[in-house]
Amino acid sequence: MSKSKFNQNICVITGSRADYGILSYFLKELNRDFNLRIIVTGSHLSKKFGYTLKDIKKDKLKIYKKINILKNDDSEQGITQAISSSIKKFSNIFKKMKIDLLIVLGDRYEVFGACVAASVMRIRIAHIHGGETTSNSLDEIFRHSITLMSSLHFVAAKKYKQKVMQLSKDKKNIYLVGSLSVSNIKRLSKKINNNVKIFNKYKLNKKKKRIFFQYHPETLEKKYGKKGLVNCLAILRKFSNYEIIATMANADAHHKFFNKILNDYKRFNKNFYLFKSIKYLDYLILLKSCEFIIGNSSSGIIEAPTFSIPTVNVGLRQDGRLRSSSVFDSSENKSSIDRAIKLALNFNKCKKNVRNPYDYGDTVSKILTVLKKRQTYKNIKQFSFQNFKF
Repeated sequence: MSKSKFNQNICVITGSRADYGILSYFLKELNRDFNLRIIVTGSHLSKKFGYTLKDIKKDKLKIYKKINILKNDDSEQGITQAISSSIKKFSNIFKKMKIDLLIVLGDRYEVFGACVAASVMRIRIAHIHGGETTSNSLDEIFRHSITLMSSLHFVAAKKYKQKVMQLSKDKKNIYLVGSLSVSNIKRLSKKINNNVKIFNKYKLNKKKKRIFFQYHPETLEKKYGKKGLVNCLAILRKFSNYEIIATMANADAHHKFFNKILNDYKRFNKNFYLFKSIKYLDYLILLKSCEFIIGNSSSGIIEAPTFSIPTVNVGLRQDGRLRSSSVFDSSENKSSIDRAIKLALNFNKCKKNVRNPYDYGDTVSKILTVLKKRQTYKNIKQFSFQNFKF
């Protein structure tokens, strides 16, 4: 193993297919210059979610530890037990590790648990994608809590930088870097455009039009957004001449119901292709080939606009996030979804260029530049509400 240029021990946590895809190219760069320790947890270790640990291994990134926290219980109590387990298990691991900086992305509950353990053990945390708003999701609570526990902040838009400052964080430690996903798409543009073999890999007909469908539980909605899921699938029956590509729901509360509905729908619809997981590069290639993306995934808000692919955003799961002109919001009602789809198809016909509000250039390089400037992270001042003037 080649000696790292910088002697800092940096630990990164990844808990799902989604965050690893976003982090993957950043991790490869980080691994070249720092002593990198990757901890894998969450749905990565679950067969029902595609056992995506294998994707990390294929990238030849060394895994420091695997921490299994998921139980076969998707109730609210099951999620709280997973959080409790993550706090306990991460604290045991952190006790044995020498960590100069812990880097986390986003707002997942497993990451929240890890940050609680790190905070108590006085480990500095760097948070990517803080300051964002998803007002009808528990992710909102976890995200802002992680921000409060963090010392360094890498935000995706100017508005989000202002929100992190509102949480009484020193602006000197908040860096506007844009979205890693958008940066990755630019880095991978040649591979994304060279997509001849992808259709055979997923048994798709390259001559047909496609729609991407991603729908996850809306964790602060009374019925978890189940109505929106059922109504979307009902409307998608009209698109019998299209191939519909879908992925299973996230490991959130009541995901079993969502995945049962998706599996049942697959049995009676030959044009519906459902996958436990799709490798990140493959996902981007397939997304670019679609007429539009529909559901409530952040990918429709952040990644799709870079391809000028229109998004039908259903429900309130992404309520509060910055949007481009290619995003069309809909309620869970059939008439509203149908109207938004028509707008998306019309937008697609016009082939308009889209400005992505999360595009700030090479995000990977910007984060690495900040990390390389510091000899130590221990001297970062932690702001508190005591310093805040009301």
